[in-house]
Amino acid sequence: MVQIKGWAELDGAILTHYEIAEMQEDAFKISRLGGEFYIIWDDGSRVRDWYGVMLGDCPAGTYISKRMSVPLSPSLPSSSLSQAIETAVLLRADTSYTADTCATALSGGVDSALIAAISQTPCIAVGMEGSHDLQQAARVASLCGLDLYTKIIYGRDVEDALPLVMKCTQHLSMTPVDIAIGVTLWFIGETAKEQGYTRLLSGHRADELFGGYHRYGDVNGSTDEIDQLFRKDWATIKHQNLRDQTIAHANETWLSMPYLDTRVVSAAQSIASSDHVMNGIRKYQLRRVALHYLPHEIACHTKKAMQYGTGIAKEIKKLAKRNGFGTQLSAYLKAIQDG
Repeated sequence: MVQIKGWAELDGAILTHYEIAEMQEDAFKISRLGGEFYIIWDDGSRVRDWYGVMLGDCPAGTYISKRMSVPLSPSLPSSSLSQAIETAVLLRADTSYTADTCATALSGGVDSALIAAISQTPCIAVGMEGSHDLQQAARVASLCGLDLYTKIIYGRDVEDALPLVMKCTQHLSMTPVDIAIGVTLWFIGETAKEQGYTRLLSGHRADELFGGYHRYGDVNGSTDEIDQLFRKDWATIKHQNLRDQTIAHANETWLSMPYLDTRVVSAAQSIASSDHVMNGIRKYQLRRVALHYLPHEIACHTKKAMQYGTGIAKEIKKLAKRNGFGTQLSAYLKAIQDG
């Protein structure tokens, strides 16, 4: 008997439930697993994927049994960044060995647009009426010939979602930015569930891996300064994965993250940090890959983070003012939490 959340691969081949069950106590094979998974065998031994994409009660990247604790070391051949991304996306779009149904969370930015173009899965987009992300997602889906399910969010929806997000993340340290991200993810998960999808391919962690935040474009200093920015942002992925999957799970979905595939991370990190931001262009290397799959205007399109592009962060600020808190957003959110 084995319990499997997510999916696992060995040497690039997706494993069946039976193959994973038969792997019990084979620490050598288990240590080479790739994918996004949390697996528990009937003897209590367990293993969790390298970057902790799937939630579980053992450390990320570790196999634990009664006799040993073994770090994972996925054995994968080196490849170009383009090959790594394509492989990572196609593996995650393949649900033939699981009960999952798959869609892409599409905001219209290069991160999610590239995943949608490669995977050719149906897409989901959310946002306030007339928001940038809804418009850009519709444009990308049309150009790529993909089905798109959209959900227009209204102020009352945001007001209703806030306490739900804060309740399911009450065990986490959540800033106002975290909460705005969380509310956006809540609507993505809710829409996916309504449409019958359980696995959501997402562009999460592309900013941390490829230098997507605005601060990277502002750096005019040494390579050491850019390296320091990358290291600082990379150190946040554990918290972000926990936040994002907690909210996705509340809607009976989970986020699949091609940019946290070990092939992709290895290929991206083999490129000098300074080459990810060229002439002020953030995510330069990712955009170069995207040009093989997307029109120039999509591959090179820049956009705000999803909580801003959807208009949800702005709506939360409006709600704070409407409820008598003025610009005191933290006080408004605390009042909801204490409510």
